[in-house]
Amino acid sequence: MIGKSPGEPGLTRGEEQEKTPLVELTGSVRRSLANDLYEVELADGRQVLAHLASGARLRATRVGAGDRVRVELAKYDHTRGRIVGRV
Repeated sequence: MIGKSPGEPGLTRGEEQEKTPLVELTGSVRRSLANDLYEVELADGRQVLAHLASGARLRATRVGAGDRVRVELAKYDHTRGRIVGRV
């Protein structure tokens, strides 16, 4: 939405929606899969499928089996996430 008329709810340019905080957990990489996907076992025992976040990819973070990583879980699907860095 580019602009709003008086009384109409919505965002205008420059305004941002409040982002809900993501769940960030630590875990260890179990194995590397195709297309930059990793199987990660979280500290509480759950298994998630995670990909490298763009910031980690830009910093050329190398991740391999056995590495401890920080994972942000998806808001609606707690079996998928993204790796934001190494621990």
